[in-house]
Amino acid sequence: TTPIEYRTMASASFATANACGAASGPAFAILLSYQEFQFSIFGTKIYVNSMTAPGYFMFVLWVIWLVLTYFFFTEPERSGLAEQKAINALNQKKRAIAASSSGIINLKASPSMADTNIYECVDSDDEDDNQVESTPEKKEIGVIGEVVGCCSAVTPGVWICMLLIAASKFALESLISATTILTVNRYGWTVQKIGLLGLTNGLLVIPLSILVGYLSQYMQDRDMILTIIAAAILGTMLLTDYSDFHAAENMGYNYESFISVGAGHFVCGSILLFCSLQACESVEFSLLSKVIPISMATGTFNCGLLATLVATFGRALGDVFITCMGFTSIRNLLNLLFVPCTFLLCFLYVLIRSNFDLFDV
Repeated sequence: TTPIEYRTMASASFATANACGAASGPAFAILLSYQEFQFSIFGTKIYVNSMTAPGYFMFVLWVIWLVLTYFFFTEPERSGLAEQKAINALNQKKRAIAASSSGIINLKASPSMADTNIYECVDSDDEDDNQVESTPEKKEIGVIGEVVGCCSAVTPGVWICMLLIAASKFALESLISATTILTVNRYGWTVQKIGLLGLTNGLLVIPLSILVGYLSQYMQDRDMILTIIAAAILGTMLLTDYSDFHAAENMGYNYESFISVGAGHFVCGSILLFCSLQACESVEFSLLSKVIPISMATGTFNCGLLATLVATFGRALGDVFITCMGFTSIRNLLNLLFVPCTFLLCFLYVLIRSNFDLFDV
């Protein structure tokens, strides 16, 4: 387990690697769109063109990844759990003092006192964990027991973090998956132009993720999330075509109106929204790991699996949302997607601001 003060930086490094993949994917799509040849394997003709080349390329990459993982990947030793246990024990003591006191108590101790209390309760907490681990029933709880324990251990801060992750993935999926439809129908873009936009987005996320990792040493996660969400709201507002609120006869967009979303306008809004949500991802996962109970830091149903499930659920909802809005109107798809996303991000901003104290970690 990464120490708490470095978790946002570690999450930002993962976001940087993710951005490298997001940038290289469109770049290879542009290169593969020019391939056109065929060959035979055991008498079967294999056609490689702009439609099939990306699939064959990904197949080769996944096979290489599978081989490398099987032969070279080993489970690393986890460190930092003692620190997390100590912090949770200290928070439990604070809550117990607050519950037993009839007056208002200032629970914010000085840094030196906090560090002393943290390391004083490590040994006692480890003894409790050893007693729990030696209990036979704990080892035999099975999958159902882990699920029940996971659900019962979820705190309000964890619920808000999960909602934040799902909503961010929902908005990001709405942008990524609909970009091809929007740019082809509104601006007549080719595959090369669409891939170039994806490449630009991915390349810009790399320095932004590095910046987030650097700022995490000086800013709290909750402050960075509010700032990033505000930038994402601005991005969705840039992608809203206000001229489409009036009746339009053309099938593209209202290019004669200065408030319409043209190609350049769309590129600016897309870059701002994409980079903001990608940068927010590293802070979200870091914040989740800090507020999640220690009982969910180990086992099968842990923080990592929970974040993966919630993110996948958000992407799935985003794809369903695009499908439903596409059946409603392709002509007005831009507003049908990003007006709801604007209200969703505004709701997240208000939710985090109103529960600001929950994320004082």
